[in-house]
Amino acid sequence: MIETSSTHINNCLNCATPYESEARFCSVCGQKTTTHRFSLKSIFKHDALHLIFHLEKGFVSTLIHVFKKPGTVVKEYLDGKRVKHFNYLTLILILIAFGHFLNVNSPIKLIDLMGKTNKLINKKEISKIDTTALIGSNYKLDSTTLVILNSKIDSLENRKKRLNSVEVKLAKQQDEVLNSFDRFTKENPKKFYLYLLPLYTIISFMWFYRSKLNFSEHLILNIYKTCGDIIIGITMTLGFYAYPKLSFWTVVYPFSTLFIIAYGTWFYYSVFKQYYKDSGIVFLKSLAAIITVQITIGIISAVYMLILLINTGMFK
Repeated sequence: MIETSSTHINNCLNCATPYESEARFCSVCGQKTTTHRFSLKSIFKHDALHLIFHLEKGFVSTLIHVFKKPGTVVKEYLDGKRVKHFNYLTLILILIAFGHFLNVNSPIKLIDLMGKTNKLINKKEISKIDTTALIGSNYKLDSTTLVILNSKIDSLENRKKRLNSVEVKLAKQQDEVLNSFDRFTKENPKKFYLYLLPLYTIISFMWFYRSKLNFSEHLILNIYKTCGDIIIGITMTLGFYAYPKLSFWTVVYPFSTLFIIAYGTWFYYSVFKQYYKDSGIVFLKSLAAIITVQITIGIISAVYMLILLINTGMFK
């Protein structure tokens, strides 16, 4: 039976467990001891306001502290003080969904920032060849010398054509990889971040194994760190909407990587300085961990590019 007003009842309507005196929530399933029949008033006055208040209290404050005091958020959450902090899984899923929505409709795409097809694709002229450098200034252009000169010019032109062909193929392949990467991050935003999480977790676990945190705890702290990375990306995407000028963001974009490195270093330092005595060592380890991740990503990308080039038969 649904109560017509918010009244206290004796048994939980969800699991039928008897309520204790003055209890506000069921001791078994956690449902409130008071309930009400749905109405427009209850929806807007109770449910909507509760949701907004909960987001404001937990969601926003957790986002702020992920940047301001990440060490405090992680330490308290791992130590069991979890009521005031937003759940790490819910937090990252919300941010991924919001970031995905912004990226799909963004006026500037990832491919626009990360690389363009090499200008050689549209270049039709071969640079001028200095004939003096080939035959010397004292030679006369008799028939024999002319044949030798033409042979050398043909050889140089063929070499340049082959070089240009390789560079063009590399440029096209780079564009294809970047386009596929752009599509993948938009079509599979959850998978993209889930693929990076094990890498961050393994590396932080290796660099900070003396903190005595287990692998699962490293995973949780790296989820919070990833939330910070996503916020940086969302902030930049919002900038695309506010000022959609490609030339400006092409210059700014490389600095976002530096900012992510700086944030990652700060995050690890804030978290792990509580587990080590020497803060200087912690800072160096934090920087090394982030750089290790970036280098590993670079190596994986290079190997992936090489495999694609081999599969296209480019080196045959």
